[in-house]
Amino acid sequence: MKPTRAESTECLTWSQAWHDHRAHSALESNLNRAGLDEEAFWSRYSAWVAAMRGDYPRALLERVRTYATPGGSLLDIGAGAGAFAFPLVDIP
Repeated sequence: MKPTRAESTECLTWSQAWHDHRAHSALESNLNRAGLDEEAFWSRYSAWVAAMRGDYPRALLERVRTYATPGGSLLDIGAGAGAFAFPLVDIP
């Protein structure tokens, strides 16, 4: 299909640029080297997702607590309101 408007040509150029960027990005390169497609890559995480599904966020907080120590430091780099960090403030 031949573009009929200048915007269409520009969109096709950006679309190709995005595709080229993804083909050379770290994730895409690693997938290609491993012989995996994106679906196969993400399906590896299905067990983790299933474990967190019914008991989330309690299961995640319990797992973090196993690594945290009293008097230690915790850095919450999320963009939320501290829903995970606040329960960890007073680790027994």
